[in-house]
Amino acid sequence: MLAPLFRVHLRRRGLTVRPIPVPVFRRWLGSASPTSPAFAFDIDGVLLKGKRVIPQAKQALMRLTESSPPIPYILLTNGGGITEQRKAEQLSGLLDIEILPSQVIQGHSPMQSLVSQYGNKGVLVVGGDGRETQNVAKTYGFHRTLIPEDLHRWEPSIWPFKRTPTAAEDERVSYNLSDFDPARDAVASIMVFHDSRDWGTDIQVCLDVLTAKGGRVVGDRWESGLTQQVPIYFAAHDLVWSNEFPSPRLGQGGFKVALETLYSSLTGSELKCTVYGKPNRVTYEFAEKVLHAEARRLGLPDQPLHVHAVGDNPNSDIAGAKAFGWESYLVRTGIFKGPPGENDPNHPADHVVEHVDEAVLQVLSRPKP
Repeated sequence: MLAPLFRVHLRRRGLTVRPIPVPVFRRWLGSASPTSPAFAFDIDGVLLKGKRVIPQAKQALMRLTESSPPIPYILLTNGGGITEQRKAEQLSGLLDIEILPSQVIQGHSPMQSLVSQYGNKGVLVVGGDGRETQNVAKTYGFHRTLIPEDLHRWEPSIWPFKRTPTAAEDERVSYNLSDFDPARDAVASIMVFHDSRDWGTDIQVCLDVLTAKGGRVVGDRWESGLTQQVPIYFAAHDLVWSNEFPSPRLGQGGFKVALETLYSSLTGSELKCTVYGKPNRVTYEFAEKVLHAEARRLGLPDQPLHVHAVGDNPNSDIAGAKAFGWESYLVRTGIFKGPPGENDPNHPADHVVEHVDEAVLQVLSRPKP
């Protein structure tokens, strides 16, 4: 409230005094509370283009590490297919800077929360190279897993349009159904951990499981009016992503669209999916907890974080950051190719910058509270 004498002084100067609405006043007071800066970086299109390091990436991360006090950051990607440990080792080698596994969040990282529900049930793990994603699932605690290739080698007619390689030809994927009998056991859930390497086989096997009574691959098929038998989870749904090729490549979201379309054509029903990864809120809630843990590791005071999210994909990086209340930075080194001075029309970022280091410098140049 304004003091009475001050209100009289303003009236004498011909100024109108309007009381500040309480909710607005409280929000203004709340914004003055101290916060610490933190960063969440996308990887593809921000730090890397395929296996090639974007020139400004290392310098940007070094600035945060060498800042006093250091500024916590995480690498938040919809990619995956390998363990966080291995991803951190790969990034450390490429960027020539130490990245800890605790700083890496992949599309499937929040799916660890599903272990309590499916840890000892049959889980069909889809996507990735060979058994990489199956191994990731096992490290999370999913003990009874199989991949589509297991079913194809068990019964090649499940997708008759490819020859089954021998173990000598492809040692990465040898027949392995020791934990699962397709003739007897049921698949309790499908988890798409990463991009499919074989859309034909993977879509066919997913459809077989989704339309089988009780999730049994060998059993009665879907009947009119039967509801979806098995839940399906996607680690991400980016339609496209950026690598060395001049134009974007189809991603896990493309596989999802194809599977949904075929399921609808076969059943007349909509496929119900649970999706993780950006821009979904569950991933940002997980990421914010990881950022707070990183701040504690660095010995920073326990206070709210002002998170700066840097990405190249307006539909995932920017849309998700803005919806969650993070400050967003859209770079021009990846998917977004808008003309200079323009923002994305559908999901405009708070800032558009040329590269990741420009985003970091903008934040570091701000006066400290």
